[in-house]
Amino acid sequence: MALITPGLSPVQRAHVADVLHRIGRVPVGRAAGISLEVDAAAGRVLAQTRPTDEDCFQIAEAVAHAYGVDPLTAAFSYGHVLGLRVALRRPSSPRGRRRASISDEYARLTLEHRHAVNGIIRLLLSRQGPDEPAQAPAAPPATEDIKAARRWVRQAGQAARARR
Repeated sequence: MALITPGLSPVQRAHVADVLHRIGRVPVGRAAGISLEVDAAAGRVLAQTRPTDEDCFQIAEAVAHAYGVDPLTAAFSYGHVLGLRVALRRPSSPRGRRRASISDEYARLTLEHRHAVNGIIRLLLSRQGPDEPAQAPAAPPATEDIKAARRWVRQAGQAARARR
């Protein structure tokens, strides 16, 4: 059976089997089989576009019946494996970008001279001061807006009277 999502690593399978043995008191021989079974079931469910709660209940009941364990233990192991698979599907955090060198000349400098150049650059940047934020042009005073509005109303009234 080909799964779309990657399976658990042997270390993760051993971890699931250990958790089942300690928490669910499942014999080690059955725990390995259960972890493999729920791993395959989790892969099938995650390959679906919309897994339902019923899928999860049916899988837990089927595994519990097949291996003779408590349904709660089977549901726990299934949820544990499902969580591991979802964590595997998450993208890793982005890595930092390498700083690009200033120029080819800078790349040819020795380490000692690069430190000196970096010191000079930091000194120049500190003396330059922060950039002033761009400011919007000042709005005209409100009295000018009111005068312009009254003038417009007066002209509109005159134009309306002239059309009658």
